[in-house]
Amino acid sequence: MESSPLEGSKARGELRRATPADAAFVEGLSELVFRPLGGYASILGGWFAHPAVNTLIFTFNERSVGFVMWAIFSTDDLGFEGPEADIVALALEEESRGQGLGGFLLDAAVVQLEQGCRAVSPRVRRVGLSVALDNHTAQLLYTSRGFKRRPKDDSRYPSGHRSLRFTRPLGDA
Repeated sequence: MESSPLEGSKARGELRRATPADAAFVEGLSELVFRPLGGYASILGGWFAHPAVNTLIFTFNERSVGFVMWAIFSTDDLGFEGPEADIVALALEEESRGQGLGGFLLDAAVVQLEQGCRAVSPRVRRVGLSVALDNHTAQLLYTSRGFKRRPKDDSRYPSGHRSLRFTRPLGDA
């Protein structure tokens, strides 16, 4: 799909669509990254298997190191004001953080959503995501990419941790 040179390295990473063979990687990384939020390995494992959910995998030196997952929800699914694309998860192995890969995955998902929504769901005009209250690094990344906080849509993860809701327009919306 796309390759990305990583700064200071001759190795190249590759971004590709997930296959069923990636399920164990997605669930395992989800368990590590999202454990404090409660039960996300099984939740994301279920979403991964759903045909309406899309996942991209980032590999580095032929090893999977991260993923981004998104879907389009109707108003009734989550109570938002109209259909909305949602980045349901973005995760990187700890040693792969701080190299710009989170931004690369986020940008790739937004591009895919913009293309897909124009073709399949033109009524979808924005993309949203939720982030843990104490995940300041992710909040900075999201605001740097044009996401703005929507406090009225804040909620809680299964563990009770507070989640903040961010959204941004898709394309020309």
